[in-house]
Amino acid sequence: MICCKNGCGYWNRDVNGATNIYKIAYNAINNKERPNYLSRSNNTSTGLDEPVKPKFTRSVKGKPC
Repeated sequence: MICCKNGCGYWNRDVNGATNIYKIAYNAINNKERPNYLSRSNNTSTGLDEPVKPKFTRSVKGKPC
């Protein structure tokens, strides 16, 4: 788990990695392109085709990391 330096919340790298793997597999199964932000191309765009809604909105505020 990674904690924000400002104490605004935590990120679970395992959950983030699993979510990215799911997106790649889902697109491959459905014959779609891999999301730009998950590809290794030298694309100059931001790679974000659409805004991503965070799955976890709960944050821990006021507690030291």
